[in-house]
Amino acid sequence: MNDEKLKADSMPSQETFLSWIEEVGGYKRRNRALIVTLYLTGARISEIVKELTKDDVKILFIEGKKYAEIDLITKKHREWRRRKVLIPLFIKEELALFRLLWNHVKKFKKDEPLFNISTTRAYQIISPWLAKLKKQAEPQKEKGKGIFLNACHYLRHLRSTHLVELYGFQEDDLMKWHDWSSTAPAGRYIHRTERFANLFVKSERM
Repeated sequence: MNDEKLKADSMPSQETFLSWIEEVGGYKRRNRALIVTLYLTGARISEIVKELTKDDVKILFIEGKKYAEIDLITKKHREWRRRKVLIPLFIKEELALFRLLWNHVKKFKKDEPLFNISTTRAYQIISPWLAKLKKQAEPQKEKGKGIFLNACHYLRHLRSTHLVELYGFQEDDLMKWHDWSSTAPAGRYIHRTERFANLFVKSERM
């Protein structure tokens, strides 16, 4: 992982990211929900469009704390795998972001795809938005630094930064969160949910 892309001083806060989403145009409810989903999950566009349904977004409680769980399916090494992402709804910024997705989810029947668009169309939605933000950020760039805004992978890097800086995720946590390890057993999801829940709760107390 490129450490330069994960420096907090070169990436916006969650509050700033929320304000940026106000700049999203077009079909605003869907487009904002798409960007938020990519950020919250760190997923690839191909894992979201035409795949994610209302049934895949759930609310649950762990030790009295409220979370959202987004159930993704991804193909790795010719095998389909499940990846469950936990969102702590007791944290104000996380709740505000999730509401943008939930407002979209509520409009659908349980088995309907939330983003019934092509991968190409999804890139067409996101790329102009990022390009506009990059143009706005240019005058504020410091020598040798700058906000990483040159690819849709930016949202995954931003989420990784926030998980590290706000919630104390370590390298191993990030690898499991993003499912970067292809050898870990499927049963690790139970342990992962408990581990991430503990990190979110710990950060709330700081």
